[in-house]
Amino acid sequence: MQTVNGVRTIVGDYAKNMTLVDGTVKELGSGLTQKTYEYSALGSLVDIVFNKAGQIVQAVVQKTTGGGFGGSGGSESVTSSTVGSTVPSATST
Repeated sequence: MQTVNGVRTIVGDYAKNMTLVDGTVKELGSGLTQKTYEYSALGSLVDIVFNKAGQIVQAVVQKTTGGGFGGSGGSESVTSSTVGSTVPSATST
């Protein structure tokens, strides 16, 4: 993870660095799909929302199991940087 201008960023290719959690794909409507991935580098689960084109719209850390964000748990919005996909900046909560 990297911090850019005070915003935490997940760096890298989610498909290589994260594992899709079985049974977590949700259709959100308006062509958006949410999938939950395990990101072992943070000991976290990350909800990633994709549009119809497969581009990442949003990534939110939903669970931290120690380390990561100071071990505080809870959810925290982050940006995600992947090959060919960008996410609008989000501020930490």
